[in-house]
Amino acid sequence: MSNKDWIMVDLETYSELPTAAIASIGAVKFNPVNRTLSEEFYMTVSPSSCKGYGLHFSASTLQWWKTQPYEARKTLTENNVNLYDALTQ
Repeated sequence: MSNKDWIMVDLETYSELPTAAIASIGAVKFNPVNRTLSEEFYMTVSPSSCKGYGLHFSASTLQWWKTQPYEARKTLTENNVNLYDALTQ
């Protein structure tokens, strides 16, 4: 295995479709050989900006989000940025 850094990205969404509205974007830069983290990124996205781009919201996924712990749901409503800004960061 190479000693180069890797980047892992995680998206939370409001649908399971490829056109899903994005709730949050998380990423971490890490080295799998020496198991070190060097940078982290997390940003929540404004649902209204996703609607503006015509992204999909699924009723069943929105219902699923309502069953998640309060702390998880709360993070999606704090410090939201518009979709364009989140993707370009």
